[in-house]
Amino acid sequence: MLDVLKTQATRLNKDVPLPLYYQIKQQLKEAIEAQVLKPDEALPSERELIDLYGVSRPTVRQATEELMNEGYLYRKRGLGTFIAGPKLKQELPSVLGFTERMSRQGRVPTSRIISKGRLGSPGENVLERLALKPNDKVYQIKRLRLADNEPIQFETTNLPLEYFPKLAEIDLTNLSLYQFLRDEYGLSVTRLRETLEPVVLGDYESKLLEVTKGSPAMLVQISAFAADGRAIEYSQALVRGDRCQYYLELDTSQNRTGPTARVVHNHVDLIYNSNS
Repeated sequence: MLDVLKTQATRLNKDVPLPLYYQIKQQLKEAIEAQVLKPDEALPSERELIDLYGVSRPTVRQATEELMNEGYLYRKRGLGTFIAGPKLKQELPSVLGFTERMSRQGRVPTSRIISKGRLGSPGENVLERLALKPNDKVYQIKRLRLADNEPIQFETTNLPLEYFPKLAEIDLTNLSLYQFLRDEYGLSVTRLRETLEPVVLGDYESKLLEVTKGSPAMLVQISAFAADGRAIEYSQALVRGDRCQYYLELDTSQNRTGPTARVVHNHVDLIYNSNS
């Protein structure tokens, strides 16, 4: 590893306006993305990096801190700094649930139920998203979603109890919700309305997701609809920004109906219809 980094270190240029810490950060990022530095391999010590690049401790520390914030490195207390694995990809939009998405990437999805039960007062936002009346009942499930035992997102799911009366009897700990709705009720999600908003994690959520308070995350809000137009789910998920990336691919080469992106003010409103 050090031989490769020594070769890269010769490219460090003190005569250009790019800060040295930024150049080091980019070189390390290149080595990680090319898997020259492999997942779970220990990064050279701070002292080794200082000697290698011929820079000060604060310069090396700023480079590695930013790489940690971006999810390229992680620390083990008392053991050092290590290379993080590749980020989990979240295709956008997608009618696949968390379980199916992680399984397709070769990860083992699991969940922990934080809380579940009927909501006495769902709140105006939940009622509106599910097109319910004030007296309608909602079943809410809060789950911590994990991939290969690593916490990835904290999810709050709301479903109309009228449509799914058996929810209280089902253990959804490691069961795909969408698969359950298909098997038990014959309902498939055919349309999604999904919004994404960058946020920082508060104290409670950061502890659940095992990151430091104030870490970046993505707030993902999903309204899911069945083929008959009924809103059957409204969920909010806080997704770790250091471990996931979202991507959207549009094909406008042919004049056909398909996924569309519509810019509204300062956000993108994504609408997907699987029957298109």
